[in-house]
Amino acid sequence: MEIKYDKETDSKYVQIKKGIVDSTKEETNWFFLDCDKNGEVLGVEILEASEHFVNLITVNNNLIGFSLGEERLSVEALQKKMISSKAVHQPSQSSLAEVQLVS
Repeated sequence: MEIKYDKETDSKYVQIKKGIVDSTKEETNWFFLDCDKNGEVLGVEILEASEHFVNLITVNNNLIGFSLGEERLSVEALQKKMISSKAVHQPSQSSLAEVQLVS
């Protein structure tokens, strides 16, 4: 995972995994998901990054959920808030050690 911040544009890009972007899904006017041809999320772009809190939760380089516009959440709190339509899959308790939270 790689995170880049551009001060000039106040934008942040989080590359979750490498691949060829096939489509970009607009979740809000400031939060975008870059997906490959299979719909897997490769990265996220956050515009006006200094004004927005984004919690991302990943397991093994897969985005499994996110929360927008809230304070930084713990992994456990974020899991409880994940909406199934935005989750690729739910991690088991045994995989919590592999979870990364990015704010």
